[in-house]
Amino acid sequence: MRPASKQDVIAFRGEPYSQTFKGIVAELDGEIIGIAGVLHTQQLQAFSSIKDELRKYPKMLILAARKFRNILNSYDYPIYAIASENEKNSIGYLEYIGFEYYQGRMYKWPTIL
Repeated sequence: MRPASKQDVIAFRGEPYSQTFKGIVAELDGEIIGIAGVLHTQQLQAFSSIKDELRKYPKMLILAARKFRNILNSYDYPIYAIASENEKNSIGYLEYIGFEYYQGRMYKWPTIL
């Protein structure tokens, strides 16, 4: 687990985000198998994506969740996340990390002030 860079995003998604971000990547044998972070848009947006390979390593998923929480807690503004319709575990993972239901498929990070 290490901080994510713009080059990591390109390697993982095939293109960069147009916004700046703060995030982490999970690697296995030098290959990025997961990425998570916060996009610096007008409304802060949490994002995460994993490859099936990462599912084989539950301890790595737990470590990623802890590091992701640290990133989320470093912000003083609301952060929103949308549970993916294509990922069957997206709602459970958002709730495990600590997001709270907001509306529809949208979740909100409980900002500590």
